[in-house]
Amino acid sequence: MATEEKKLVPAEAGNQKDKNEESKLKQLLSNKTYLDIPSAGEIVKGKVVSVTKREIRIDIEGFRTGIVRGRELSDDPGLADVKPGDEIE
Repeated sequence: MATEEKKLVPAEAGNQKDKNEESKLKQLLSNKTYLDIPSAGEIVKGKVVSVTKREIRIDIEGFRTGIVRGRELSDDPGLADVKPGDEIE
């Protein structure tokens, strides 16, 4: 039987990795851009993901997919020509 050799990692190396990850997490949490959730009626930039007769789905960077439908869709003639991949506001 072959014996597996295991490399031992010094405890300091593991601790340094944990400190780096903790530092990155603190940086992300202090940024707080992830909390900038658009409210209804707010104008944001995004990239068109899909277009149907009833709705347009838009990828809002840093958030989620937004949906334009109903009256908003029929009130804006500029939305009639959008296609997936277009960047809109």
